[in-house]
Amino acid sequence: MSFTEPRFAEAVALLQKMRVDSEQENHRRAKRLKLRLPLLVRPMGEQGPGAKIQAELRDLSPRGLSMALKQTLPEGSSFVVELPSEKDAPAPAPLICTVVHSQPQNDGTCLVGAEFIGRLAEVPKNPDASPTEQQRLRQSILA
Repeated sequence: MSFTEPRFAEAVALLQKMRVDSEQENHRRAKRLKLRLPLLVRPMGEQGPGAKIQAELRDLSPRGLSMALKQTLPEGSSFVVELPSEKDAPAPAPLICTVVHSQPQNDGTCLVGAEFIGRLAEVPKNPDASPTEQQRLRQSILA
């Protein structure tokens, strides 16, 4: 699935222009920008995104991100993240990520590496929609 969010494309272009030292060029598929920013993630369940979990963004690349959080996310699981944006800029579309690795750390946190797999489309809220219709909409978003 290709990612078409214009703001994300701008970030990718900036990352590609950056000079990366040899320490960071360790056979990665994409250049990484080291960051330390607070982040909220929502693990995906059968009913869609779950409760928000506080995390700290560690690095960002055009293909994914690394973050530290106080709980483990299993490899292969998915979560939704909304990347921070500039003060007056519109919020970017939430991204759907898949956990590639999850490593418990000595300080009690877990270091998670994840790959972007798409973005979460907004589902119009329809209070009259049946549970079956709501499930169909959820599945179409995640497909």
